[in-house]
Amino acid sequence: MLPLNPGGPRFPFGPGRPGVPKGPWMPRSPWSPISPFCPSGPRGPKSPFGPWVPGNPSSPFWPFRPMGPETPWGPIFPGGPFSPFSPRLPLIPARPAVPANARIKELCLCCLSEKASIDNCTKYF
Repeated sequence: MLPLNPGGPRFPFGPGRPGVPKGPWMPRSPWSPISPFCPSGPRGPKSPFGPWVPGNPSSPFWPFRPMGPETPWGPIFPGGPFSPFSPRLPLIPARPAVPANARIKELCLCCLSEKASIDNCTKYF
């Protein structure tokens, strides 16, 4: 099995992005014993957020979908617990696509208070 911790073999594409100078292996994922940036390793075990995938775009497990925002460990992949692109069980509900001054007619999707103003909802992260 390939090393998963910093100081292991250098990743040929940088931290999960092709065309970037070589860098060290990324830290082990807290949700999977298989590094999500391993260029040739197998997928990690399936989780509630979907399987972990190697960070190599030529991999058969590459999802071919937009990546989430950058983190210290590289981009967040679709299906990750904090990814806004996650197709499965995101931890934080998506912000409703309505104008900032609009009011929700039924329940606030965040705190479930009736007719809460989105701007005044303090529970959005």
